[in-house]
This record gives sequence, structure tokens and C-alpha cells, in this order.
Amino acid sequence: MSRICTAPLKFGLAAIAVAFSGAQFATGATAAEPSDGAVKTEEPIQTTATYGNWTVRCRAAKSAGAGKLCEMVQAITPAKSPGAIANIALGQPGADAVVRMVIQLPIAISLSEPVSIAVNDKTVATLAYQTCYPNFCVAQAQVPNEAIGRFKAANTMTLSFSDRTRRTINVKASLKGFTAAYQQLAKAE
Repeated sequence: MSRICTAPLKFGLAAIAVAFSGAQFATGATAAEPSDGAVKTEEPIQTTATYGNWTVRCRAAKSAGAGKLCEMVQAITPAKSPGAIANIALGQPGADAVVRMVIQLPIAISLSEPVSIAVNDKTVATLAYQTCYPNFCVAQAQVPNEAIGRFKAANTMTLSFSDRTRRTINVKASLKGFTAAYQQLAKAE
């Protein structure tokens, strides 16, 4: 298999913020400073917890009193690769919002074909490309409850996308820890 991208993907809250439909992720934000100049916070600005192969990350929202914005993420790094071939994030930008999945993929992919997510050879979600940056492209979609249920019950999911020659690339992602991470994500929202 030929390499698609030589640069590792950079992944984080700031990199996918555009995909979460107006969600205001904090990027290096700090707590509001009182007039005396001292920073006073009772809650951490950022937290991280790992469940199997998934990590739940939360940051304080930019606006005061808005709570926190959280996502569960996984970087998919094949053996003998200098960096991730794909990054997956699930988030719910608000208590009543739908769950969204955002996937970062390397450049040199075909944007005419969406990314599909399959569990046990059944497609459970299709993600449309939203934009590309110099080192990666972003695809996103709402995640149906049926897909969440299938993720919880399975061991792996398969991401399928096409490279620039329209050759299908299938990448396995572990679902180890998905259920615990998803429960933590739901509590955090």
C-alpha cells in the first residue's frame, strides 16, 4: 500500500471546532481574570480521561457559565507509521444537541466519495467532507443512535475512504473502551 501522507495528523479540539456546528471550543483559553489579577478557578480548565483506546477530553467553554465542551477521540496509527492515518472524534456540542462524528484524514484523498463507517460489514454512518487544510481533510456527520448502539456492541469499526486514484482504503478502528468513554461523554455534557 502506498503512503498517502507523510506528515502526521495533528488532532485536537481546535482542529475540529469548525465541524461542530458553531460550538465554541476553547483553544488555549484560561479562566477569566478577576480585577486583582489573580486567576481563581474551582474547576479545571481541561480534563482528559482514557478508556481503552478512546480518550475523553473536556475544556471549559469560552463563554462564562457555558460549562464544558467535550469530545471522545482516537488516533488510528498503523504499525510502522510515523503518525496517525486517521483521527476520530465524537462530540455533542450542547446537552440537547445530536452526537456528531468528525474524522480527520490525510490529504491526497478523493473528496467525491464520502467516508463510510461500518460495523460487522454493515454501513452505519456516512460522513461528508467539509473542508481541507494543508495537512488534512475533515469529514463529519450526525451519528444515529443505531450506530452508537452498534459501536457499543462491537470490537472494531471500519472507516472506508478513497485515495486520489479512487482506490478504496479500509482502516480498522478499535472500539475497546467505547462504551465507557461514551458514558463519560454523556455525563460531561
